[in-house]
Amino acid sequence: MKRIIYIIAALTAAAGCSLSETGQSQRPDREDIWKNPAFNADSSSTDRKRCYITGLDYPDGYDWRADSENGTVKCSLVVFTDGRPVMKVPVGHEYHVSPDPDMHRVIKGHLYTDYSTEDETVIKKDGQEIFRYQGREMILGMAVSDGDIYTLGQPRHGDGFAYRRNGEILIGSSSGHAFPRLQQDGDTLCFAFSKPIESVSDTVERYYHVRNGKTSQVAVREDVKKVWDVIWHDRRACYLATMTGVSSPVVVNGESMKALEFSQGIDMLTSRLLSAGKSLGTEAVCSYGYSYSSCLWMDAVRHRQFSGGMIVNGLCTSGDGICCVLNSGMAGRSGIIFRCGENFDMPDGYAAMGNSPVAMMDGILHVGLSSLNKGRPVIWKDGKTEEIDINGMICTLSVD
Repeated sequence: MKRIIYIIAALTAAAGCSLSETGQSQRPDREDIWKNPAFNADSSSTDRKRCYITGLDYPDGYDWRADSENGTVKCSLVVFTDGRPVMKVPVGHEYHVSPDPDMHRVIKGHLYTDYSTEDETVIKKDGQEIFRYQGREMILGMAVSDGDIYTLGQPRHGDGFAYRRNGEILIGSSSGHAFPRLQQDGDTLCFAFSKPIESVSDTVERYYHVRNGKTSQVAVREDVKKVWDVIWHDRRACYLATMTGVSSPVVVNGESMKALEFSQGIDMLTSRLLSAGKSLGTEAVCSYGYSYSSCLWMDAVRHRQFSGGMIVNGLCTSGDGICCVLNSGMAGRSGIIFRCGENFDMPDGYAAMGNSPVAMMDGILHVGLSSLNKGRPVIWKDGKTEEIDINGMICTLSVD
């Protein structure tokens, strides 16, 4: 089941933007890309961490939330580093750059985008195409190692997955699914997937973990009915599962098996595991009665059950703690910023609209918030806000 998130009409409008600038070339790779010549994009050249922000920028005065021009107005994807604009690339079909916040990310100081044509997937770096391959894939995870680009993707229609290096399949399947995480453990990349195995009487799921290109089966107990997530933590593959005879979902970490502390009458709709230092966290969207909200656990102990309608839209870990930003599903009610056990009210008139716009840097929590009215987006830093000079929304926030 896809994650239940707080959907804002303005975000739907943003997803339809394209670039149609008068007099501008329609070639997908050219000088329409702007880069700040004073900025060294390769963050690996310094030990200092940098905060990267991406956002969609529309012409000044245009109401991108209403989108009266139905996605035909020009739109750019902008990258900020430590609050300074460092790159801008045009968005649109003719440029093979999507406005979808899930279809771009900043890795080691560079902007990587993916785009699906009618029959191919196109990967770009800083607005320039680096490779493409056959098939329309949704990229679940991307990593860069020793100059190679690794992607974990699934078909936009149908089952299966593909783990690729520079577009070439290393591990793939036309059945089953990959868990949506390409995890980096030091210099090692790992992910997990499931495949249906047919027997004479039934079809059962088998679960596998890939580490450093080597596949091994996850030793799942026989009384498991459903595995919600698999993650590499504490030098082993751990999983979250629903089990026969146990009323609550169970976290299995090696020989340790702990049932989540669950209130009576709650059902889990979506869930994922989190490696938070030495602790193993769980985040889930749960329903109770006619309401639903996000819940957090640390080592299976209930950490926080948020009030009705509060849904996590971005999350990061800090040491052994969890930080997240939650939007409210209730009209007129502001969201919440959760910092390692402490709640902060989100500023009125703002919401987290992008894809995980939250990160910790130098002990300060950074959260990207977009205006629900006609204001500029802001970065919330432990209670203080700084405006970002774009007419649009913040898509992602990361530290590298």
